[in-house]
Amino acid sequence: MIHIGDKRTPAGRFDEKPSSGLSEQLGKYDFKSNLRMSPALQYQAIYDPKIFHEFTAIPAVKSLEYKVLTPSINYNIENATIYNALEKYVNDNKQTILNATSVDHFYNIMFLPWKIDNISFEEKWSLYKDIPFQELINMKLFIDKHEIILTKKQVEELGIKINFQGLEEYLSEKRFSFLLEKINDQEILPQQSEKYYKNLLTKDWNHIK
Repeated sequence: MIHIGDKRTPAGRFDEKPSSGLSEQLGKYDFKSNLRMSPALQYQAIYDPKIFHEFTAIPAVKSLEYKVLTPSINYNIENATIYNALEKYVNDNKQTILNATSVDHFYNIMFLPWKIDNISFEEKWSLYKDIPFQELINMKLFIDKHEIILTKKQVEELGIKINFQGLEEYLSEKRFSFLLEKINDQEILPQQSEKYYKNLLTKDWNHIK
């Protein structure tokens, strides 16, 4: 129903009849004298399978972006492990890094030791028998205040092993401390990172955008 001043115009989708059925039904009831009626209609409006509900579909596949906390601000030994390991593989395979970027700065510091300032990952999560399956999409490194993004294929070329595990297997265990920064298009505040990550593991998958 569209209200313009005292004028009321039935509204609905384009080229369809006005969708006034629910409003007409609600108008028949006095909720003040019958308090039990409100929860009953709420259930009907939201959950009753006999009623069509057109809600925004929540993607079944999740794209996650998270940042591994630097050892300087975190005491988790695994954070030092992953930073030290990736720093070693990067310095041992600089040509792979150079092939993945057009940033001149990396050529300028090619013969200097490279120190990783920050590490971020993007992963695709999907459900298999109610278990989240994680797949690496890319790895983002900040080296000497310059960013470089390595695709999954380029990461595989580095042959990274951490604690005798391949990188994807190691990442799937998430023993290091990190901040979940994004799920699909939704930005995650730092103080909500842990809550959202736990919900991904324990709550109904389709309740998380």
